[in-house]
Amino acid sequence: MRALLASLLLAASLPAQNQLLEAFEGDGFGTWKVEGSGFGMAPVPGRLDGVVGVFTGFAGGAHVCSAHGGDAGKGSLTSPEFTVTQPYLAFLVAGGNHKGGTCVQLLVGGQVVLEAVGPRSLRFRQITWDVSAFRGKRASLRILDNRTDEWGMIAADHFVLTAQAKTVLPTNGEGRVPQAAKLVRVPGEGSAAIPEGSDMRVVATRKEHGIAAPTAIAFGNDGTLFVSETPRFRKGVEDDRDNLFWYLDDLAAATTADRVALHRKWDHRRPYSEFTERSEIVRRLDQRAPDGSYRRARIFADGFNDVLDGTAAGSSRGTTPCTSPASPMSGCCATAAPTAAPPPASPPRTASACASPSLATT
Repeated sequence: MRALLASLLLAASLPAQNQLLEAFEGDGFGTWKVEGSGFGMAPVPGRLDGVVGVFTGFAGGAHVCSAHGGDAGKGSLTSPEFTVTQPYLAFLVAGGNHKGGTCVQLLVGGQVVLEAVGPRSLRFRQITWDVSAFRGKRASLRILDNRTDEWGMIAADHFVLTAQAKTVLPTNGEGRVPQAAKLVRVPGEGSAAIPEGSDMRVVATRKEHGIAAPTAIAFGNDGTLFVSETPRFRKGVEDDRDNLFWYLDDLAAATTADRVALHRKWDHRRPYSEFTERSEIVRRLDQRAPDGSYRRARIFADGFNDVLDGTAAGSSRGTTPCTSPASPMSGCCATAAPTAAPPPASPPRTASACASPSLATT
């Protein structure tokens, strides 16, 4: 959704007669054909491992770059065919300046008709081609890197068909900043980190609300807080270091059916019934006080004591997260009905990890 909004905003900043061919703001390359490993799996932000320095002057939050693996990375990205509807084609390019080696090419009829190289810099520059001679024809774009020597990489962004020779493309891209980089430590709270400008306070505790071993939280639209708890560590939630006899079977398990087969196989070493003695719990906290704490806590749902319930299912490979209205926690594999309170009027809207016996909100 973030990538879609970024693309829409970038497109909205261009005159109506312009046609945005590609903004490279998604989580992959879409319908572009990928060859080689140089471009990685998706567009990248301004910084990339293997590149000394930071890319600047691109548009939006990302661009494509063939420097995965440094100068040794090679490959190409080729767009699907499009019709040349305007007399000019503008785009941004950075990286090496090797003709035929680190370049952006326009192909018509499978032949290279125009080519631009990088500026031998991490600073993007705009290129505007006169493509009036190809108007009405089918064409495609190729971003190519077949060099492994110095400046053996190419980066490109924001391809636009335009009616104006002097169209200026946006170059204020700052890249996607990892969420962790936006967090600040909370003094006196161990490893806790929160967004800068917010605060953290305790709103529920084990003593007052009965919370123990929380693993995830989710909020309802009315402020109701749901807490997923598991008292099953080493009683359903296992550590392979305590069970090395099934280690290889655990590595090979790809589905929840494999997980059940593992426990059946090793029933003589760890009785199957041992893993069903305790239950995960979903606790509901409501009646919020002015200071943000909760006055009431109730069991919303339990009975999650099957081998495959909750975190006991192990790897999520081959499983499908539960979407039952009885289970408000994202990713919970249990489907038991609530035992104490009816479901909230509106479903939870966010979830985040929690690793403390006390709960805090920001």
